[in-house]
Amino acid sequence: MDNRPRPITRASEGSWLGGVCEGIGEARGVSPGWLRVGVVALTLIGGLGAVLYLAAWLILPGRSREADAPGARGIVVLVKTLAGLTGLVLLASIGAAATVFGFGWIVFGAAAVAFIGALSVRRLGLGWALLPVVALTVPAAALAAGGVQIQPTDGARTYDVPMRALAADGATYRSGLGTLLLDLRHTPLPRRGTLTLHIRAGVRRTIVALPTRECVNVVVHRRVNPFPVRAAELLTGRQDQSYAELFLFGRNESGRMQSSTRSPVSPTRPGPTLTVDFASEGGSLYVRDYPAGVDPDADPYWPGFPVIPERRPDTSGLSKKLARFIIHAWRGRRAREVADRRRYLALVGGPCARAPKATHPAGRARHPHAAHHPHAAHHVTGHAASHNHSHHRR
Repeated sequence: MDNRPRPITRASEGSWLGGVCEGIGEARGVSPGWLRVGVVALTLIGGLGAVLYLAAWLILPGRSREADAPGARGIVVLVKTLAGLTGLVLLASIGAAATVFGFGWIVFGAAAVAFIGALSVRRLGLGWALLPVVALTVPAAALAAGGVQIQPTDGARTYDVPMRALAADGATYRSGLGTLLLDLRHTPLPRRGTLTLHIRAGVRRTIVALPTRECVNVVVHRRVNPFPVRAAELLTGRQDQSYAELFLFGRNESGRMQSSTRSPVSPTRPGPTLTVDFASEGGSLYVRDYPAGVDPDADPYWPGFPVIPERRPDTSGLSKKLARFIIHAWRGRRAREVADRRRYLALVGGPCARAPKATHPAGRARHPHAAHHPHAAHHVTGHAASHNHSHHRR
């Protein structure tokens, strides 16, 4: 009497889906119904049952007679190969996503269980048992070694930062797949002293909104994880580091993954020093004052970008009437452009760059030399910012 265990194959008759439970039950004398209940239960707990069932369906041979027909075997092998590759890619994606969101320990636990289960099937060699384990763990290990971790949250988050959160051991603000806005415009800031703001951002932008009436000296200590930035640049073909920008009072301070940057202007008024401790997985950072009437999420580049006045057009060879018309139109455009440039220069440096008496209501400002430039008090968010909608990125 032959006591050797029967080889496990996928059943071609009496199966519900792929014949895996039916085949294992027949070979090991276990009720297929209980096996199906176990697969469903594991599927409801993190989807592990579906992954194991898919792996068993890819590995176990079937008993279909049609597969042995002439000309059918090559097609079956091709289909199984493509299905196997798809399954391995799916396993790799699941492992990578779980690790990025902080569930790497579950990935390695599931890989150990899958490896032990695969080794218990005698027909499978060590190589076949290692395939799903390698697919599940290698991308997860690479992301864990790169330190990539994102909060499992999405959507825009807005916080009114209280004064107690600006202590050296204060709260840490975090974001995941969404944007983050930290609003300090209504926070009662002291006249002097040192404040600290801790931020752990994800892959989207972070905005720190400061008041327009108070001088706040800013120091940014920035650390950007290069792993997701390089991956994003590789996938999109962009090498301009647009995924890790730093805009400090309108000045682009991008270029390095780790840096310490101060406000780009010398303060002319007393005020506290805000140290921004910022770490991200590739998201950009915007720090500046925003008037109460401006929504930083909708207009992060307020007050826009510098306007370059148009040069006098060349009218040589034209009739005097046409030349006068062109010059008249140019003078009108240039007057508006010069005024827009003055508005921008009056606002871009923030309250610390303005003279002590140069206070302004929300959305309006005066240039330090406003007596010589009567247009300098106009609002800048309209015409000047409209030149820069194409610059909006992440």
